[in-house]
Amino acid sequence: MKAPGDRVVLDLGLEPRLTVADPRVDSVRGCVAIERGPLVYCLEGVDHPAGGLDDIVLDATVPLGVKHRPDLLGGVTTVVAAGRRRAAADRGWWPYTPADAGPAPDDGEAVELTAIPYYAWANREDGGMRVWLPTT
Repeated sequence: MKAPGDRVVLDLGLEPRLTVADPRVDSVRGCVAIERGPLVYCLEGVDHPAGGLDDIVLDATVPLGVKHRPDLLGGVTTVVAAGRRRAAADRGWWPYTPADAGPAPDDGEAVELTAIPYYAWANREDGGMRVWLPTT
């Protein structure tokens, strides 16, 4: 029963976490999303120049970090993750190869990933955005 002066306290864990979709969702199989508290985060191309977001892979074995950025988007808390930018395969223009074609190209260069709250994307410049990030 409610009474005047009652308080409701909502305690949300704010540690960043990785979330996976049900494996039956083909389009995001092998991917994770970054969440913190009730918020979903995303990567924006503006924070990851030099090749866009298509070659970014998140390293799910490295713990996520949190960084408050008062200078960014009027002040937001970002999530920082480790990842790499896959090296482009030197196979010509055709994007498909036989399954037994040999080893994949090297893991690529290490990059620090900056994720912003999903609600804040598209407020700086045009470019790509991703919520679901491949881990392989």
